[in-house]
Amino acid sequence: AEAAGAGGLLERAVSETLAPVANLETKWAVPKLEEKLCQYFRGAAKTLSIDAERPIQQLLDEYCNSVFNSIFQALGDRFWLNEADFLLVVDAGVREALPPELVASLSPSDFENAVTLAHDRAYEEQRYAVILWETLAQLVKDKGVRKKVYDALEHARKEAVTHLYRSYENQEDPEGCEHFAETWIGCALQTLGPVLPQRLAAQLFHALTEAGTLPVPLVFATGPPPRRWPCIDAAVALSYSAFPSGSVPGSLPSSSVGAGDMGKGGKSSWGAASDASAAPAPRGNIAGKRPHGVAADAAAGRGADPKKARGSLVEDGAEAAAAADGGAPGAAADGAGERKRCTSGTDCIGSAADAFMQQVVPGTDLKLDVYCAACWSAMRAIDAELVAEPCR
Repeated sequence: AEAAGAGGLLERAVSETLAPVANLETKWAVPKLEEKLCQYFRGAAKTLSIDAERPIQQLLDEYCNSVFNSIFQALGDRFWLNEADFLLVVDAGVREALPPELVASLSPSDFENAVTLAHDRAYEEQRYAVILWETLAQLVKDKGVRKKVYDALEHARKEAVTHLYRSYENQEDPEGCEHFAETWIGCALQTLGPVLPQRLAAQLFHALTEAGTLPVPLVFATGPPPRRWPCIDAAVALSYSAFPSGSVPGSLPSSSVGAGDMGKGGKSSWGAASDASAAPAPRGNIAGKRPHGVAADAAAGRGADPKKARGSLVEDGAEAAAAADGGAPGAAADGAGERKRCTSGTDCIGSAADAFMQQVVPGTDLKLDVYCAACWSAMRAIDAELVAEPCR
């Protein structure tokens, strides 16, 4: 039964959590937003199957999965969502949902650690699920293929996150973003098999990474990886090298072959959706979101720089801005006075006078990365199938 005091605790936790981001909410008034969040947390409690024989961590995981599923279903389009820290609300919610004797069965520190672990895992999984679905809707238009890819990538990231948090719990070095990406990609493609063309698989993982799907504690500890991260191409290539020759689907449609590989009814059975314009943008500032518990301790142990961690996932903003202001190679101003930046970053071989090209997928509206003319010419010398258009 819900006690008045416990209920007040949940309301106060929701109000405190929303205070730093309430001014960013544009659809609901703050009282309605607070009321809805309380409903999501209490709704999760109603579906919880409480059994004295069940491990408390299992109960906490079930509760948090339900809570964050509701939150991301209802508020997944809110860009402030990743700026809010719901740990305090989860703690209040589980104290309201669980029998007092069950809460008291753990020491205060053990209970806090268990709640933190359940919160962080569930948040990571639900945040990723939303971005994964949106990205696949843009890049893979065949619904059957999309479902297979979704299942494989969801399972793979769950395995990689489980391994990551096990490392934190055992006080082991999680080895950073690159190790996580290699584990995630390898597991996903091993499960999926050669369903997608290799180039599309690489584009998919690039889009997911640049939309902010790397785990919060890793990004906080080391900063976000660069755009067009070479680690992704290498991991995808390694997985595809293990597939039997001739089993991998053909390349993406190109202007030289018109519609490319066709499925039933003359339609491409994969490739970018015809109405796609870009991969989903990062959901708020993931790089500035702080980890909790053992993950936070591990991040601190790796010498995390909070200033670096507050950078954008799309680009290393401070470095790019400083370089652009100094007229560094690959930087140029557009008509509005804003800087475009070559995706090659510090490896750019161009000059500030170079024009810019934006990579595109022929036959679609999908626009990818921006390069200076010099870097684009170098890339075309390696792969003549690449297509770009002048950057407007």
